[in-house]
Amino acid sequence: MRFKGVLITLVAVLGLLFALLNWELLFQPTPVNLLLGTVEMPLGFSLLLFALAVSLLFFLAALWERARQLQQVTHQERVIENLQARLERKRTEDIEALDSSLRDRIDTIRQQIETDTGRVEANLKETLGDLEGRLGERMDMVQERVVLVRNELAADIGELEDRMQRERVQPNRDGA
Repeated sequence: MRFKGVLITLVAVLGLLFALLNWELLFQPTPVNLLLGTVEMPLGFSLLLFALAVSLLFFLAALWERARQLQQVTHQERVIENLQARLERKRTEDIEALDSSLRDRIDTIRQQIETDTGRVEANLKETLGDLEGRLGERMDMVQERVVLVRNELAADIGELEDRMQRERVQPNRDGA
């Protein structure tokens, strides 16, 4: 774009310099054939006006083309903005759907955990009940064993006491 602007400026400056250097020649009257008749007028000035008119026409055509490009760019920007808005709405919907799905999944997992916890708690209570039952049975067995051992010990002690008394009594009889 810069090269094009520099080139156009250079051509315009050279054309203006050429016109200034040949100003007198441009205004010299000469016979000009206009197809319908011949008119005497300055040919150089006529060609200069014609060149300016053609340049103005090309400038306006370029300006018109630039305006059309600007309209197309504006249209494309609007299309892009609409697509971005639709994409944002789609993202929002997807995020909301994902959020809802995750909440449902979390609720399902929570319910499973609660169910499993209840089941584990029931199993633990049952196991503890069984353990308490077995522990009670063992305690009863130990108590019976303690009573038996106590009774045996009492019997042994009683027997020993009897034997000691008999042995005490017998030496007294022998010595008496």
